[in-house]
Amino acid sequence: TLAVADFTQNELIKIYPTVSNGEITIAPASEVREGAIVIFDTNGRKVHSSNLDFTTGANQRLSLNLASGVYIVKFSSDDLQSSQKIIIE
Repeated sequence: TLAVADFTQNELIKIYPTVSNGEITIAPASEVREGAIVIFDTNGRKVHSSNLDFTTGANQRLSLNLASGVYIVKFSSDDLQSSQKIIIE
């Protein structure tokens, strides 16, 4: 049988700080080499997207020019996905 757990894993990446001025750092889990990040506002509109390459093992820094508010960050790599909430002050 196929379960949702096969496609969703919340520990693919860690985003910090979760409350920021738009500067965030994305740290991959050890098995993640690359993936795509999409950020949505609370109305479901896509406000940012980019591809990330972690093959060097380094964390990725993003500078987001977004209005203050709550956003959902969706990361996908291969067949796995994770999502987290961030707040822009």
